[in-house]
Amino acid sequence: MKPKLLLGIFIAVSIVDLCLQLADSQELMRFTRPLLMPVLLYFVYESSKGKVTIRILLLSLAILLFWIGDVLSLYEGQWYFVMKLSLYSLAHVIAGLVLFKTTYYAPKFELIKTLPFIVYALLFLAFLLSSISTLKALVIVYSLAITGMAGVASLRKGVTSQISYQLGVYSSLLFIASDSILMTNAFYQSVPLSDLWVTGMHVGGQLLLVKSILNHKD
Repeated sequence: MKPKLLLGIFIAVSIVDLCLQLADSQELMRFTRPLLMPVLLYFVYESSKGKVTIRILLLSLAILLFWIGDVLSLYEGQWYFVMKLSLYSLAHVIAGLVLFKTTYYAPKFELIKTLPFIVYALLFLAFLLSSISTLKALVIVYSLAITGMAGVASLRKGVTSQISYQLGVYSSLLFIASDSILMTNAFYQSVPLSDLWVTGMHVGGQLLLVKSILNHKD
């Protein structure tokens, strides 16, 4: 199947899933949500035929972890929430590693590029942790994983193609926005249409991450 067709299917299923979420149709979402990551994974496969590398395999692993976390998000309860955050944390760590390896050569650490993400993470944690009675360690680890991924994405300028760099940064920003709303809604106060915003930006972040990796030219 052609990658463009798969991309169209992914976008179409994403829109349907968001509409079902807006309509609060949980039962139907149990059919659409589990379809998203397999379609995206197939898109990666079709787009990388004949050039499967370690980074493509790692990207596929991250997508698999995102998929399990996305399915768990359909269910309520602390166990599901803990498992979802744990899987997402690992997925973000792997995504950061994939971004680091998707370069012409290893990027150098520059504090000035990563500082905005670090400052935001510290301020957000300072704001949020006082409202959390349990799961503080998990929230900190989760925030570190996303911040680490965003930091790596910001360091890739000049060591990958411009479009790959930009898509990686945009992906990170969508993940940060999505997970900030997720955490605020879970631990501080209810955010209107939070599930819709979280899902939409999370899916967008996943797609842009994939596009960033695939747009790198060795």
